[in-house]
Amino acid sequence: MKNARPGLFIVIEGLDGAGTTTQSQRLAERLSAVGQRVHRTCEPSTGEIGKLARRYLSGELASSPDLMALIFAADRIDHVQQEILPQLRSGVHVISDRYVHSSLVYQGEDLDAGFSTTWVEELNARAHVPDVTFFIHIPLAVSLERIGERESKDIYESESQLKIMEARYDHVMRSLKKRGDCIVNINGQNSIEAIEKILFEDIQRRLA
Repeated sequence: MKNARPGLFIVIEGLDGAGTTTQSQRLAERLSAVGQRVHRTCEPSTGEIGKLARRYLSGELASSPDLMALIFAADRIDHVQQEILPQLRSGVHVISDRYVHSSLVYQGEDLDAGFSTTWVEELNARAHVPDVTFFIHIPLAVSLERIGERESKDIYESESQLKIMEARYDHVMRSLKKRGDCIVNINGQNSIEAIEKILFEDIQRRLA
């Protein structure tokens, strides 16, 4: 029987090393444990366009900022239509590890007038707006320490790139919150367990 109430669309964002994957998994497990129907996903997606995006992201294929913006936007359209919306409409809560926010940060443009997300916003204008986005904030030093332990890194995971992305994340999240998006800032230097508790209790309140 189809649920009358649509599911919540939950996004978890943060600089590389913030723990978005860990927290999306833990939140899904906690919600499932109390009887909620949950679908966990990520971006790039696991679809065919997402697989192509990962090849560019890894550096296997040569890319450019414009190309990356287009690839990720195309993957997002497919992701929303084929996976996210069908789940939400059936009453399942969807938790996405990254979403439009990452595109605004990583594919935004540095122009003479300053950092701009205008073109990326236009490409993603039809993306479904999350009910809540948790932004797990960590400083650059913590990001570098955590990703330094990884066996492989993507094209954005250098100190120079991450320094830029740290500032961009703050800008993007402030702008989205100002326009009315539900953005919840989380201190990413808290313990994994403490962050998990904050996210779970927040969603429980929204479902009450």
